Amino acid sequence: MDLIRHSVIPRYLIGGAVGAATNVFSLFLLVEIFGVWYLLAAVWSFLIAWLVSFLLQKYWTFQNYLTENGALQKQASYFFAISLFNLLLNTLLIYIFVDFFRWWYLLAQVFSSALIAISSFFLYKRFVFQQ
Repeated sequence: MDLIRHSVIPRYLIGGAVGAATNVFSLFLLVEIFGVWYLLAAVWSFLIAWLVSFLLQKYWTFQNYLTENGALQKQASYFFAISLFNLLLNTLLIYIFVDFFRWWYLLAQVFSSALIAISSFFLYKRFVFQQ
């Protein structure tokens, strides 16, 4: 398969893991080290992780260097919209898995993240970083 042969999928997964780690680490730093209110820190850590994820997915995963004619701004806007949708979808899925199916919240998060990662890959490849 073309995706595996060119190692796009492993790069995508690693980029996603780095983005998630950036979110958690920056949240911890903002709250525990800098004393920022946890909800404000959550917003800032989401934005920091978004920037890291966008740059990794654009330049490393999909190796998309297109910047002319506003392409970078358009890609960033689409990526941000998908990220916000994913945040809402993640919250909804966790709620459903925990409150209706009685799953453990961490299992719900892992399963939800996997579903979102799969769908996001195709959205990013098809609409954001077209190849």
